Amino acid sequence: MAYSGFQIRHLSFHGSEKKPATASFQSGLNVVYGASDTGKSYIVEAIDFMLGGKGPLPDIPQAKGYDRVLLAIAFDDGSETTLLRSITGGQFQAFEGLHTSIPDVEGSRLDEIHNERDESNLSSFLLSKIGLAGKRIRKNAKDETQALSFRNLARLAIVNEEEIIQKRSPLSDGNYTANTAKPSDRHELYAITPAFDRGIAKPINEQVNVMNCPHFRPDSRHKQKGSSTGLRTGLCLTHIDTLNC
Repeated sequence: MAYSGFQIRHLSFHGSEKKPATASFQSGLNVVYGASDTGKSYIVEAIDFMLGGKGPLPDIPQAKGYDRVLLAIAFDDGSETTLLRSITGGQFQAFEGLHTSIPDVEGSRLDEIHNERDESNLSSFLLSKIGLAGKRIRKNAKDETQALSFRNLARLAIVNEEEIIQKRSPLSDGNYTANTAKPSDRHELYAITPAFDRGIAKPINEQVNVMNCPHFRPDSRHKQKGSSTGLRTGLCLTHIDTLNC
């Protein structure tokens, strides 16, 4: 099966007596900017939370009155899904399509904990959509394996400011006893393809281009000047004064 991906279309917060607070995203590079303590880091934490991170979300003043979160996702296969979760954590509900308001109907239930023997969890659902269902990763030098969870991948794509300034390798989460089951401090990249031991991830040491963002490519005419007019389409700037603006 070919590997594919997905794009986040919008993240929104909902409460019974609150106007929805929504952050929308487009294809390409999206930049959220604003003053300190207006909710920028909270957006990153909320995306991680809606992709299976542990709850609850941090208790910030701007989130008062909101009790549920929606995350709308467009997959490369053309399908669209909106995930609903309580702001305190717990199970997810999945709805077909992109929703900006909470649907009146009941969605499909997805557990927050990965279980390779049961597909009714968020991790298995997302892995199946990107072509990585049933894959395994090596967890120690004895070549023992464990099931790949979407959380193994999420932390490589969602990086907060605290992790950015850490001196350790960006491929490590600081849990050195469990690093073998992750891309390790030896900077090995685990290739998860059927060509490696029937879907078991094996380390390779090839040079890898870890950033591929074709929509963010300065035109050579403006490279020296640093003009924003030299950026190709796909850059979306989102300014927030506060989370509930």
